[in-house]
Amino acid sequence: MADEILEALLQGSTLFPSIIGENIDHSRRGVNCRLNTLQASGFVDKVDRGKYKNSKKRNAFIEETD
Repeated sequence: MADEILEALLQGSTLFPSIIGENIDHSRRGVNCRLNTLQASGFVDKVDRGKYKNSKKRNAFIEETD
């Protein structure tokens, strides 16, 4: 599910867990749990109350692999 979440965040600048869940066909609760893990790993940033985006670390990784 982590790859799907990161991919969904590439499509939108900042997204709520519920929107991500709808886009990848997973529950908001499951997405929120995984977002916490991704945030702890430095791959996503919590921008505002309940909004997430890819972190600079994640964006640098994407640029390296292109």
